[in-house]
Amino acid sequence: MAHVESLLCTGSADVRIIGIWGMGGIGKTTIAEAIYTKVSSQYEGCYFAANVRENWEYSRKNELRTKLLAGVLGDQNLDISTPTISSTFVVGRLRRKKLLIVLDDISDSKQIEYLVGEKDWFGPGSRIIVTTRNKEVFNSGVDELYQVKVLNSHESLKLFSLNAFQQDHPMREYQHLSDRAVDYAKG
Repeated sequence: MAHVESLLCTGSADVRIIGIWGMGGIGKTTIAEAIYTKVSSQYEGCYFAANVRENWEYSRKNELRTKLLAGVLGDQNLDISTPTISSTFVVGRLRRKKLLIVLDDISDSKQIEYLVGEKDWFGPGSRIIVTTRNKEVFNSGVDELYQVKVLNSHESLKLFSLNAFQQDHPMREYQHLSDRAVDYAKG
């Protein structure tokens, strides 16, 4: 997480897209949420678009984009019903703000294009974090890529024990069951 966080806090005036990818359930969203919570105060506008893949599948893409733009611009009356965000007024407002946007659980690069448009539409220092299971989503347009790796069996058992027993090892009478649970989860 520290590596991803450092990409956000570099002080660079460039607009940057940071990708976080890995298998389902590995913690991509948790990492994005933790970073968002920690650094959002450094931005003039922030928005966390959760479960994009799911909302996209239920044909709520216009609603998702409108909420995102209304959230970062602080304008709850904003309504964009056109297929593109080409409005000079909206793009002009975006360019004047340093924004933090998280697009969680993206399944296709077209979703990124539809929701945030072009990098030059955002103010200096803006950051867009994208989480996905599919690395191919980042074939173009991502500035930094962070892979969330699977835990080894020792790390998995420690994490499991911290959550189940509030200590870094399983209780003796639950050792075998804990080992089985960790093996089943596969890191």
